[in-house]
Amino acid sequence: MGLCNPDTHIISVEDGEDGQPDLGVFQRNIWDLRTGYIKPLAHSLVNIDGVEFDVAHHGPGAGIRQWTRGNQARYYLRSLMWQEFKAGNRPAKVYLRGHYHTFVHEVVSEQFCGETFVCHLIVLPSWCGMTEYARQATHSQYEVTNGMVAFEIVNGELVEVHPFYRTLDLRVKESL
Repeated sequence: MGLCNPDTHIISVEDGEDGQPDLGVFQRNIWDLRTGYIKPLAHSLVNIDGVEFDVAHHGPGAGIRQWTRGNQARYYLRSLMWQEFKAGNRPAKVYLRGHYHTFVHEVVSEQFCGETFVCHLIVLPSWCGMTEYARQATHSQYEVTNGMVAFEIVNGELVEVHPFYRTLDLRVKESL
């Protein structure tokens, strides 16, 4: 599903009046390019062309070390899947989360009642740089990842996840 496709749907972060992300009220939105309709979502199940997305702002972090990247996300996704099994539900195909502004994509396959379920968890990268608050909250993290993720859906099936992102080093080099 490309950005020029009239059947494209975009899930985004709500911006404040000044064009910067509203740090107090992060909301999820779904934007249907066919109708131009934007609907705020706090935590929703969204069916896009036959593929169910579970969309919420908060989720797992990327990991506190490079070698633990994705561990927390994998456990989080597996827990969500088993929570759905226990409730008698099928898990969503894709779980989208934000908040940490670091791209993470984990895929978990679980067997339940003789069926194999394959689910994706994607922590979305940010669309903006870091504010003073973000620098403080991340303990002066010097890298920021910006980008987006496109989902290719064909005949009601998730065919491919296409991440488009870039990680920038925000440190300033100085010589005295």
